[in-house]
Amino acid sequence: MATSSDPTSISPPTQALNFRVRYRLGEYFSLVTSHVIADLTRRKTAQGKQEGWMDVLILRTTLCLFIPPIFLFKTLQVGPCEFRVDDAGIVRKSKVGELVVPWSEIVAIHEYPAGYLFAKDNGAMPVPLRVLTTDQLIQLKHYVALHRQTG
Repeated sequence: MATSSDPTSISPPTQALNFRVRYRLGEYFSLVTSHVIADLTRRKTAQGKQEGWMDVLILRTTLCLFIPPIFLFKTLQVGPCEFRVDDAGIVRKSKVGELVVPWSEIVAIHEYPAGYLFAKDNGAMPVPLRVLTTDQLIQLKHYVALHRQTG
């Protein structure tokens, strides 16, 4: 088994990973909240401070107000998505067309309890864990490990 500390031991999956996502508000809220709190923690730490319970409370309250309408807008605009992940990158097909993002354009890969966020310069593509089979999750983890080390 490959270890994430040895990049030469990670062999990329041989076939593309294909899956479909119809986003749900709960998981979208969880991914966005996890990401925003992690970002708050990074910023506070960089300032030599700790986040307080009041910071998190204000943040969660604000997100409760803004995430539902944003989610509604995004799901109406984008709709269900078909993903293809392979050695070249990530392709997402939706109502707005096909988005092709090579691994070199993925600026960060964030892993949270509800799923992954694949960040690019102008946004992120959420991938909820619930849409993946065990084999697909293993395959995605291989791609993530490989491209976190080379990107």
